Amino acid sequence: MEDDMRIGWAVEMAEMMATKGLTPLHLADDHESLLRYQLVLAGDVLDIPGITLLRMLSKIRGYGEPPRQVMEDDGALDDHM
Repeated sequence: MEDDMRIGWAVEMAEMMATKGLTPLHLADDHESLLRYQLVLAGDVLDIPGITLLRMLSKIRGYGEPPRQVMEDDGALDDHM
């Protein structure tokens, strides 16, 4: 079951990368992550931890989007009790 989820995430990531015109070089932070993105495109994701795949998926979804801003309410972040 978990393997099916990983494969599904990999397919979704590969489709989004193609749609956005992204390559592993656009997304990788280092050599290790470059290899992981290449494995995703090859469909060889069973050895990549699920949480890592989810982080990669999130990064691809957010690529090119403006950064999210936190809305602060007066006093909402105060340390007062």
